[in-house]
Amino acid sequence: MADAQTASICSTRRSNFGSSSSGACMENWSRGQFKSYPEDFEGIVNSVHIYRCETSQKRVVISNGIPDHDIESLPSSLNPCEINWVVELPLEPVIASSQREIPVRGMIAMAVNGVPTYGAQESSSTNAVEPTDDDGAVQGANYWYGHSNGSGVWHVHNTYMGFGPTASSTDLLGYSMDGFKIYGPLDGTKEDVDAVLDECNGVEVDGVYQYHVRTLDQVDGDADYCFDDANDSPVINWKYILGCYSGSIDDTEVFDSTTYVLDSDCVDDTSTSAPITPTPAPVASTPAPVDSTRSPVASTPAPVVTTLAPSSITLLACDDTLLRFKVEWNERTIMRDCTWIGNRATIQRCNIEGVSAACPDTCGTCSTCEDTTLRFKVEWNGRTIMRDCTW
Repeated sequence: MADAQTASICSTRRSNFGSSSSGACMENWSRGQFKSYPEDFEGIVNSVHIYRCETSQKRVVISNGIPDHDIESLPSSLNPCEINWVVELPLEPVIASSQREIPVRGMIAMAVNGVPTYGAQESSSTNAVEPTDDDGAVQGANYWYGHSNGSGVWHVHNTYMGFGPTASSTDLLGYSMDGFKIYGPLDGTKEDVDAVLDECNGVEVDGVYQYHVRTLDQVDGDADYCFDDANDSPVINWKYILGCYSGSIDDTEVFDSTTYVLDSDCVDDTSTSAPITPTPAPVASTPAPVDSTRSPVASTPAPVVTTLAPSSITLLACDDTLLRFKVEWNERTIMRDCTWIGNRATIQRCNIEGVSAACPDTCGTCSTCEDTTLRFKVEWNGRTIMRDCTW
């Protein structure tokens, strides 16, 4: 990317959103380190719940802002902290009468893993998504897995919003602060995508408006940040995630989870939302080590020894698998293990197809003997592959 304008704001039609209080922080994280989740996270694990409130007509995201994935190379030595996030969004957002400029600092959206998504500008007003070596930008802020700021707030600037090193157009990445859903990028060139998406990166699909992020090739990072600041336009050119807000943000609020009271009509939507059936993207990073800790149950039936092919690990009939497996959760495909199943919302997570067979100890299904229908990660012939019991 060449040198470009570093104007901070483009219009008078803009709003910023506050932050929440912090909790426990990581210690001694240093630039360049690899951090495996959750082993290297010092017992501070990701927590996120997304609620659907039909009566009050809002979606509520409550999270601690801790990422739920490996960190391939820390961009800085700033230690991330738990942030007591509560974000209230319109449940059924509508297109507003006029567009609004996205914040140039702070949160513009909330990713489905509960980590805030920031805009394209870094604190120096330079391009955080495509930084150059000589413009004073924070190097490493562009990585998909994000970075921490000086207040310990972990956040992402990258197109894929912490979902992974890539995503497809059907992957739900998060929610814009106007309430509309944000999906992965469309295929095609910048010209192709320009012909489909509006100025804010939105499009109507089957009568429902939604945003799509853009790949780096679909954004002109050499252009000025503002599209037409001389005429008070709220649209930006560095529209990797959003070009502006199409919907109203008047009902969007940020609270602190330590004092927040959830309305009685709100239902945890984390396990009941119908998944988008995403196409999983290949992960190029080194797979995280398996956490073999299991949640205890009150009784232990007499074990029957079985062997799960092709792994060399011998399991008991009522032992949870030690392998990491792929599940649909919160409208996305993620890799998890039985420890995650037992951490919270265990009943709902055990009801995911195939989980009770993979985690009979945690789910209390020891009396049932069946192969799990899940695809799991195994080491085979010197490489890591995804397979199922049929294989």
